[in-house]
Amino acid sequence: MGFLARVLGVRLDPPPAPTTGREIHVDGGGFEARVEAVLDAVRPALQADGGDIEIVAFAGRSVRVRLVGACVGCPSAALTLRFGIEKKLKDAVPGFEALIPE
Repeated sequence: MGFLARVLGVRLDPPPAPTTGREIHVDGGGFEARVEAVLDAVRPALQADGGDIEIVAFAGRSVRVRLVGACVGCPSAALTLRFGIEKKLKDAVPGFEALIPE
């Protein structure tokens, strides 16, 4: 199963995997700490595929990130960022606006 499928809790073969426990809950801390906590939660899935994500800079209520390792040049990288990681950030961090890839 690829990264996006793991992060979103989606299986391509029946039966579907339960999504219970897949939600990321971040309690306390400021905006930056919450963003870092979400990225730490999704990082193992990226690392399992030989990649990783780094925070480059915070820009208001958005964050600039860089994919590294096997994620560089991966055809699924844009989808992973937009529909995987950014969605998790918007769900878990109040006021989060955008994930900006470098």
